[in-house]
Amino acid sequence: MGAGQKGVVSPQLPRLEGDILQRWGWHLPDELPPAGEKKGAVDIGGFARYSNEQQGLSFIYPEKWNIQEEEEAIHLLHPEGFARVTMLRIWEDSDLQAALESVEEHLAQEYHDFAVTSRTKVMVNGIDAWRVDGQSTSTEGINVIHNFLLLYESGLARALALCALLEDQYVTLSPIVEQISGSITLLED
Repeated sequence: MGAGQKGVVSPQLPRLEGDILQRWGWHLPDELPPAGEKKGAVDIGGFARYSNEQQGLSFIYPEKWNIQEEEEAIHLLHPEGFARVTMLRIWEDSDLQAALESVEEHLAQEYHDFAVTSRTKVMVNGIDAWRVDGQSTSTEGINVIHNFLLLYESGLARALALCALLEDQYVTLSPIVEQISGSITLLED
């Protein structure tokens, strides 16, 4: 017997206001490149491979997501604002433990009620990484799931991938985010 047949109903989530992304600090690029002209993108069936030598990163992403490039970071944005992945290469030598603490502190300052739920050592394309999962609740009561990967070599942080997605979209979007994160490769310095 399914949960619906037992009388369990989905919670009613509050309606999102039109400016919610701006208030959360998320923004879309002023101008998106024309279709098929994304920098360094190669089509691979629903996903494209993004590669940027200046950033020193390569990864796959859903073709329909938007890319916003900044000098030091690359942002992948779900077309409806349900998820965001930010990646950056760490070029200067940065102690792994200090980098982990710094990212967690940043998230705690950026997101209301942020709490770490797990820390796990993983491998991403042969590179050691810490995966940190967490959650927060916005001041409007909207639950957000967070995770980040901090890739490292010889005890030094080398790249960071931060993800935030709306909890009610987690089941649908987490496999996509996992594909993006699992595809990260570091390009030669």
